[in-house]
Amino acid sequence: MKTCIATTTFSTAFDLRAHMALEMVKRAVALGINVVVVDGGSHHELRSSLFDHGALLTDEKDCGMGPSRRQAINEAWNIVGPTGSVFWMEPEKWPLVDQIFLMKTAMEKTGADIVVPARKSMESYPPIQQAAERLGNMYFAKVTGHWLDVWVGPRLIGPRAIRHFLDYNDDYGGKWDSIFIPIIRAIAAGLKVAGCDVNYVHPAEQTAAEEADPNMDLKRLKQLDNLVPSFYMEARKLGLLK
Repeated sequence: MKTCIATTTFSTAFDLRAHMALEMVKRAVALGINVVVVDGGSHHELRSSLFDHGALLTDEKDCGMGPSRRQAINEAWNIVGPTGSVFWMEPEKWPLVDQIFLMKTAMEKTGADIVVPARKSMESYPPIQQAAERLGNMYFAKVTGHWLDVWVGPRLIGPRAIRHFLDYNDDYGGKWDSIFIPIIRAIAAGLKVAGCDVNYVHPAEQTAAEEADPNMDLKRLKQLDNLVPSFYMEARKLGLLK
């Protein structure tokens, strides 16, 4: 099964996130994995570096997290073809590139349509992020009946599940929901969604930067405030909740 990474970037300077995006591309290319990067107008040095290191770089067509993520997933899907898989991920999660083959094996052995990496520990994250993500995962399990580490972010998406992501219409705001609600719809449609244990340690420099920024804590809480009610409404609509 051919696999392609799909991601998005936007950095106005060659900053920490830019360095992480470049590290993600370098690791993937070294492993023989294609990487589609949809860029929202980043600093020219980042764009040049991504291209020079082998990223399939393309300009963002429509602004917003939802549209740009779907664009990246669609372009990656066009590369792998109808029997391939797409690994959606954020650049700052670059250590997970090394775990893609493990997740592909899990998908092939279990027949899963979506594989969600499951972190064995969250201790490398800032404390408020740990708490928020544990709560989010607990609520997702409560309304879907599936215990998954959905808050990890990345997902390996197989052929039967891809349309749930590409056809999603940003029904709950078009930010974080674009990679969460399609999983609930896949579950309701009878597709198999599985977790895969991974040894993941969040980059220490990213943790330090986020822990020092109160705005990042606010972002985590806003994410919960957006997604938890969305999960409930979607699960009710699809008949997963009575």
